[in-house]
This record gives sequence, structure tokens and C-alpha cells, in this order.
Amino acid sequence: MPIRFNCTQCGQGISVAEQLAGQRGMCPHCRTQIIVPPQTPNHPSAAERPSSLADWLTFKRMVTPMIIQGLFAAFAVLAVAGMVLVDVYSVYRLITEPPGDEKAILAITAVTSPLWTALVILIARLYAELLIVIFRINETLTDVLEELRKSPRQ
Repeated sequence: MPIRFNCTQCGQGISVAEQLAGQRGMCPHCRTQIIVPPQTPNHPSAAERPSSLADWLTFKRMVTPMIIQGLFAAFAVLAVAGMVLVDVYSVYRLITEPPGDEKAILAITAVTSPLWTALVILIARLYAELLIVIFRINETLTDVLEELRKSPRQ
């Protein structure tokens, strides 16, 4: 597997065979002398690593972020459906009601309900994201703790 790294001088990407790790060479782009870094194993982050059933059963991975996402999606669908119902009812009443002060309120309602719905969905989204961030921090700290327990002390 090739070693991929960037030149320290020009920043261009370089790919060399792994047997050249630790050796000196020249950047093919800017001709600066470089040292090929050692091959590092790829450690996927907590977000990239697939979770096993054992992780879920031992509470190493949280199910709550998925529940929060599902609840947010359901809330957003219900909010949009409610907005559509309010708008349809307001337009219906605007068409069928005789002229009066109530028509102005119905017109304002029909125009502003999408804005209020968008604002409510945005606030709910921000709240859901904050909750999920808390759980992601917990998962990341759990991963760091596991890595520290695996690696030998120096």
C-alpha cells in the first residue's frame, strides 16, 4: 500500500511505495529534499467505525442520537403538515367569508405560517443537534479511553 503525504515545502500530494518509508528523496513538484514519513495504520474515527451489536448491548454506542433524529424528522413532518392545514383553512375562509376585519388576520396567517413553521423547525433542529453533540462527545471520549487502555504506556 503506498504512503501518501504532502511535501513540507510546496504542499503538493506525494505517493511513494511503502518500502521507501524513512528514506530521503526529492519532491517531484518543487525538487525540495524530503524524508518519506513512516506508514501509519488507519484508525477510523468513532463516526466512521461501524458499530457492532455488542457495542449497542454494552452501551458503548448510544441509541439515543438515532431516536432524537427520528423524533426530529417526525416533528418536522407534522409541523409542515400543520402549516399546510392552517394555510388551506385560511385561504378557504378568505374565499368564502364576507369582507371584514377577520380577512386581514386570515391573510396574515396564511402568509406568515410558513415563516413560523420554518423558525420552529430550525429551533427544534438546533436543540436536537446540541443533544446529539453531547452524545457524540461521550462516544469519542469512550473511544479515546479504549485506545489509551490498548496502547502500552511509554
